[in-house]
Amino acid sequence: MKIKNKIDNLNKVAEKKWRNFDDEAAEKASDVTLKIDDTYDSIFDFAEYFDCRSVIEKCENFIMKKPIDMSVKETFDYALRYKLERLKKKCISELKASADIRSIISKNSNLIDNATWKHLSLKITSLFEDVESQLEIMQKTLKTQKNETPKVRRHHF
Repeated sequence: MKIKNKIDNLNKVAEKKWRNFDDEAAEKASDVTLKIDDTYDSIFDFAEYFDCRSVIEKCENFIMKKPIDMSVKETFDYALRYKLERLKKKCISELKASADIRSIISKNSNLIDNATWKHLSLKITSLFEDVESQLEIMQKTLKTQKNETPKVRRHHF
């Protein structure tokens, strides 16, 4: 565990350097022990409660860089709840189908801000454009195959 301590209200107490403590040493050195589960919820809630925006940003960076075992919907929930703009954009960029979009919108529609709605609208538009171009390619392929199909002649004997 890393601890950085800065107390401004007391005399003769200065900023301490980063120190590493194991759990037992931390408990002996402090009259307060803080236990945090290894979940994003507890870390985010702790950071939000103590207004530690840098911790929230570090969690966002970690989620952005590492493949994690969370769906896009779960990740988007964190991004909305803790106002993680880069993570919102990443989640939206990973949407592949209308079902993905419905899953992130259904529960969170009241939490989605205008800028995020704009990004979602652009993503939906790009998905439709992709489908349209795929349909055009399929139609051209079918037309080409139809024109290339040899006609079978019937012979009467």
